[in-house]
Formats: sequence, structure tokens, C-alpha cells
Amino acid sequence: MLLNPQTGNLLTLLLLCLPIAVGADSARASEDDGPRFTKLGANGNALVIQDRDWVDRGKENEGTQWRCVRDNATGLTWEVKTRENWREVYNFARATAHARNATICGLPEWRIPSSLELLSIVDQGAPSGPKIDKHFFNHAREAFYWSSEVYAPYPAFAVGVHFGSGAVTTANQSGRNNLRLVHGGR
Repeated sequence: MLLNPQTGNLLTLLLLCLPIAVGADSARASEDDGPRFTKLGANGNALVIQDRDWVDRGKENEGTQWRCVRDNATGLTWEVKTRENWREVYNFARATAHARNATICGLPEWRIPSSLELLSIVDQGAPSGPKIDKHFFNHAREAFYWSSEVYAPYPAFAVGVHFGSGAVTTANQSGRNNLRLVHGGR
């Protein structure tokens, strides 16, 4: 769903050649491919223990804290928010600068994801809270997250995904919103 930022009316968004499974079962990449996500440590390597929940004062070697998540269905690596940074918000220009300078999990060249990439991690089946798999993406917010796309009809706005509703929408670029960086793809 895409909202016209001036009127609030719904616009139709046609998604052609969607290379990712939007709203896919977040637990599995596909029936035969194994787990959908892999937890990665600060060095970018997969954690040995993958089945534990996040603990704010946890440890990577116990599988209770990780820095990134690799999406085994898309090949993208996602930033994981921590207790220290999950409330950080950015205007669009600052979000772009932050992405350009980020090195996470030992990887340079992070970027702001496209709206389609953000939609690939939306979990419409989430029973409550943010529409994302909270076993992998802890500290997520039911809020708007920036995508890399400027909204062409109104260039002062950018497109993003609201993880409270799982919908594509827009926000004024001067507003302060959430950001989840991605690595790879394109």
C-alpha cells in the first residue's frame, strides 16, 4: 500500500518482476533450503549456536547476541539493532551518510535498502508487535523505516516500509525515521 503524502489517499503500486518472496515464511528459505536466516557475529561469520534468543548482555559464543542476519533466500545481509542503537532515527540525508560510512560485521559498503528488499523481511504472520521475525531481528520497532527511493511525484518525500502494518508508504525526507542497513545485492 502506498499513500499519497499530500492527500493521504491510497495509490496503487505495481510490483513487476519481484525477485524476492514478499511475505515468505520467515523461518525457512523454502521447503528444501533449510533455515531462512543465519545469525552472524561481529566478524561476519555464522554463529555456531543459531537457536537461542537475543539477550541484551548476551555473548556470541552462547548464541545470545549477534550483529547481522544473512537472508538465505535473497543473499542479503541485514544490520541487527542492539540495545544501544535501536532507537536511533535519521532524516533521509543523514541516513544516506550513515550508510555510506558504515562497517558492520567486518563488511564495508552498506546501503539503505530498496522498499522491495525491506518488504522481503516483513513477516505478515507476526502475531503482535513489529511485522518482522523477532527471533532474528530483535529490537525492531512498529514504525517507518527508510528505503533508498525518493518518491518521484513529491521529491521532498522518500518511500519506506512501516513495520507496524507491513505497508509501503512515504515520509518527508526532513523527518526523523528508522533505518535498517543492508549489504549485498543490487
